Amino acid sequence: ALTITDLDPLRFCLLFERFLNPERVSMPDFDIDFCQERRDEVIQYVQNKYGSDRVAQIITFGTLQARAALRDVGRVLQIPYGKVDRICKLVPFDPARPITLVDAQKKIDEIKRAISEDSLVKKMFNIASKLEGLYRHASTHAAGIVIGDRPLHELVPLYRDPRSDIPATQFSMKHSEAMGLVKFDFLGLKTLTVIRRALELIKANGKDIDILSIPLDDKKTFKMLAEAKTIGVFQLESTGMRDVLAGVKPDRFEDIVAVVALFRPGPMIYQEQVMQIAQILSGFSLGKADLLRRAMGKKIKSEMDAQRSSFIDGAISRGTDQKKAQHIFDQIEKFAGYGFNKSHAAAYAMVAYQTGYLKANHPVEFLAATMTMDINNTDKINVFREDAGNLKIKVFPPDINCSDAVFSVERENSNDIGSIRFALGAVKNVGIASMKTVVLERNKNGRYKSIFDFARRHDTSVVNKKLIESLVCAGAFDSIDSNRALIFHNIERMIQISSKNSKQNKAQEDLFGNEDNEQDNAKVSLSKENLWDDKEKLQREFESLGFYLSAHPLSNFSTVLSSLNVSSISSVEESLSKKGSPIAVTMAGTVVTKKERVSQKGSRYAFVKFSDLSGEFEATVFSDLLSNSRDILEDGNPVLIIGKAEVDGEFTKILAQKLSSLEHVMDNKPTNYTITLDNPIKLEDIENFLKTHEGGEDKITIKTNVDKRGKANTVNINLNGNYNLSPSLINKLKSIPGISNVESNFVSL
Repeated sequence: ALTITDLDPLRFCLLFERFLNPERVSMPDFDIDFCQERRDEVIQYVQNKYGSDRVAQIITFGTLQARAALRDVGRVLQIPYGKVDRICKLVPFDPARPITLVDAQKKIDEIKRAISEDSLVKKMFNIASKLEGLYRHASTHAAGIVIGDRPLHELVPLYRDPRSDIPATQFSMKHSEAMGLVKFDFLGLKTLTVIRRALELIKANGKDIDILSIPLDDKKTFKMLAEAKTIGVFQLESTGMRDVLAGVKPDRFEDIVAVVALFRPGPMIYQEQVMQIAQILSGFSLGKADLLRRAMGKKIKSEMDAQRSSFIDGAISRGTDQKKAQHIFDQIEKFAGYGFNKSHAAAYAMVAYQTGYLKANHPVEFLAATMTMDINNTDKINVFREDAGNLKIKVFPPDINCSDAVFSVERENSNDIGSIRFALGAVKNVGIASMKTVVLERNKNGRYKSIFDFARRHDTSVVNKKLIESLVCAGAFDSIDSNRALIFHNIERMIQISSKNSKQNKAQEDLFGNEDNEQDNAKVSLSKENLWDDKEKLQREFESLGFYLSAHPLSNFSTVLSSLNVSSISSVEESLSKKGSPIAVTMAGTVVTKKERVSQKGSRYAFVKFSDLSGEFEATVFSDLLSNSRDILEDGNPVLIIGKAEVDGEFTKILAQKLSSLEHVMDNKPTNYTITLDNPIKLEDIENFLKTHEGGEDKITIKTNVDKRGKANTVNINLNGNYNLSPSLINKLKSIPGISNVESNFVSL
């Protein structure tokens, strides 16, 4: 009724006294989440409402950590940077359990040796050890704001951060509160921005949704939650949480509240329930009950003794047996330390439900909005892209004439479920700002007709080599010319045109006009050897996007994968979730990255990330297998992996036991190939292309259409002889104009 909160506290038994009451001994702590992109508006609002001299940020002090202290001292002592850097990296970096320089000198042999061998290094450690932990610089709290009832300089000294137009207190958070100031945490929550963006995309399709008025019993939403299809849903998307949802199968809002609370480490009972027990059993006011709840959380013996006496006396006066009252107090004391704030759980459950509702009812808009919010996180975008595929939602590649700077929705009509168009701003080495310029120009003056038209319409801030290379490799110019290699080799010409255009002033344009220049449109002719085959095309696409989008290299091996009963990472994870124990697996993937490490015993091992048709996974490769397989563990290579899979926390752990080149496996299997033609091409041309690969066990059939009495008839032509075809040769075949497809079928296993 007061619009303090967006959910009904009476329905869900949320106690206002848990937040604020007359008996509270400390000031409340306001933690408020806002749309991430509009947080600054909130700060501006409170400045205007209460006065800019009454609003300030809160200062924080950065301390010298171990490595930073060494670097600062090393610089002053003029020790070479490379030497200091090498020594700093010997100091373990663990934010959860930071190690001091004194401990590092005692525990790490390499550091002991460096100190004993070099007096200057010894001096650096001695000085740095004394400086470690001292304040190094002042900064401001990420979210904290204080608001006073009078000009703040009358209460606390102020500090002006040169990077901000808002003053900050010179007292840290703890001391500012002691001065009587109320602290507000104005937090930018990404999920609220996702909701806002999704609603804007939905409205663009003609549907206006009030997210605060959606029904809390939507069947689609609870069906999705029960099936644990919650990628991108606030609080409910982790692997562990999805396992809980699949077991609980929530069918009402209260179930989501409970899941949000119970998934936290330890919670067994709501804090509000502790307060209600004290209120009903012992006659406590809710304010006094909140003091009991706080005392139990702090576990201060003197406070607990006073609260125990008061609780038991109150319970006895209301007719409860003394032993029973003592037992109840012992029980709630035991569980209160693991209590969770139900108001917090309910508020987060509401945001979780809202995102779940949007995903269940408007999945295209929701995923497009979610991908935009993670536009600089390639791994997250790939997860959402895979999820879109699971939901039968198409993700179209980036297109200079169709894409926005961010992810957008395309549909033919209002009844079409729609598709997601990949964002230009999500291409690596590009940036959103420059792509907004590209889209703005296109919307204002029409589609780009050629790569040179694009170059003429932008200056060199947009048309630079790295940016254009990334767009070409990502396929953003395919709608202009699908030959990516051709455009790639014309980039220098594009830059020349753009550079020349940047120097022309408006008067020159008016005088000479802006007609197409024949030289601008002249294309550099490329021989067939310069064209990119499928492997190179996809590898360049991977480098510019961070994953394979238009196709996957493993598609060329679909037949061999099927014959070997290869499992995808998604099917392996599904099997593990059902079985629980480790399983033997045969998998395949293209190498994404390889990170080698050295064990404590000195042997080398590696973590190798692979990509398959359903996602990415990481395999551990130990020393013997690593030394025998280095040549096939190069980026982009397709590999067959035999090993063991198990669940490790929230991740699937693959231990490789045997690695083989998929190309080698394919080379050793007799195969029937069918080459489909979509344009006339002489059989002699194909035979000449293949003649150096005769003598194997592979057979080839040419499939084409011929016109017979006005009708197209399919004709199959079997080539004489046997061949020995490799995947790389198949890729070259596919790139020949006139050949639309090459299919394979194994003769035997």
